[in-house]
Amino acid sequence: MSELVAGSQIVAYWIAAGLFAAAVASGWHRVFAGRWRLLAATGLGALTLAIAVRWVVSGHPPLFGTFENALASAWFIAACALIADRRLGDRIRPGAIRLLLAWAPLTLVYGAFFNREPFPLTISERNLLVDVHAAFAWVAYAALLLVSMVSAQRLLSRDGGDSHADDVAFRGLGLGFAFLTLMMAVGAIYSFMLFADWYRWEVVETLTAATWLAYGSVIHARLLFDWKGRAFHIAALCVLPLLVATFWVWSIYAGTYHHFDITVLKAQ
Repeated sequence: MSELVAGSQIVAYWIAAGLFAAAVASGWHRVFAGRWRLLAATGLGALTLAIAVRWVVSGHPPLFGTFENALASAWFIAACALIADRRLGDRIRPGAIRLLLAWAPLTLVYGAFFNREPFPLTISERNLLVDVHAAFAWVAYAALLLVSMVSAQRLLSRDGGDSHADDVAFRGLGLGFAFLTLMMAVGAIYSFMLFADWYRWEVVETLTAATWLAYGSVIHARLLFDWKGRAFHIAALCVLPLLVATFWVWSIYAGTYHHFDITVLKAQ
C-alpha cells in the first residue's frame, strides 16, 4: 500500500510538470493559446494532489529537503501565475505570466534529482513558525519572480511593452519585499528560540540579507529618484540571480543549517 501511495505521488508530480510545460508551450501557439489556463489549472490540481499525498505520508507540510520545497515552490509559482492572469491580465502581457509559469516545471524537474524519501520532522522543527516562515518565503519568491518576468517581457518587447507593466512590477516588488521581510522576521524569532541568536551569518542568511538590501535599493531608487521604464526593469532583473541563489543554494551547499537533504544510510 505504501508503495502504491508513493507511486501515486510521483505520477501526480510528473503529470503536473507535463501540464505546466504544455501550458507554457500552448500559450504561444495560435490554435491552443486559449487553453493554457485550463492546462495550468489542471496541473495545479495534480500538484495539489501530490502535495496532499506527500503531506499524509510524511506527516508534515512539504518543507523538508529540495524535493518537498520543489513541490511547494512550483505550487506557489503556478498559483501566482493564475492569480496574476485573473487579476492583472488586462495590465500585463500574457507572455510575462507564461514566463513565470515556466519556472514551475523547471523547478519540479530540478527537485526530482534530490532525495524523495520522506522524513519526519525533529522536535525543534515541529513548530508553527517553521510553516509560517516557509509560506512567507514562497509567497515572496513567486511575487518577485513575477516582477522579474514582467521586467523581462517589458525589455524584450520591440515596441517597449505596455506602460502599465511599470506600475504592476513596482506593486509586485513591494508585495514581494514585504513578504521577504516577514520571512526574515519570523526566521529571526525562530532562530532566537533555538539558538538565542537573532541572526546567524551563514551562507543562506547572508544571501537573504543581500537580496533584501538589493530589492530595497530598487524600491528606494524608484521612490526617491523616480526610476521608471528600462532603468527600473533592468535593476529588477539584475537582482534575479541573487534571489534564486538565496532560495536554492542550501540544496547544493551543505554547510548551512538550512540544508535538509539528508543522505539515506541503509542498514548493513
